[in-house]
Amino acid sequence: MRYSTSEFKDIPRDRFLQALRAEGVPAGTAHNDTVYQNPIFVEMKSTYGTPVDYSEVHCPVAERVYRNEIVALGKDFLMERRTVDLVLDAIRKKIT
Repeated sequence: MRYSTSEFKDIPRDRFLQALRAEGVPAGTAHNDTVYQNPIFVEMKSTYGTPVDYSEVHCPVAERVYRNEIVALGKDFLMERRTVDLVLDAIRKKIT
């Protein structure tokens, strides 16, 4: 999910995640870095035979989204009505 602080009374994303986890919702940030900052890409020197220096790549919007807006729930977690209700209840209880 893409979290917007303005939709939740300016509560920072990390506080939102803490509140969800406190209610039993396994929430996290999915990845710790944007894809191009992942060590495998940093160490990779070419893509399709073309040299690429990923240390020179800078995507400020992607970095902001990963740093402040990504909320990840397990893909199977939202497959049952019971767990969807758990997420909704946690949001209503802790955030609103």
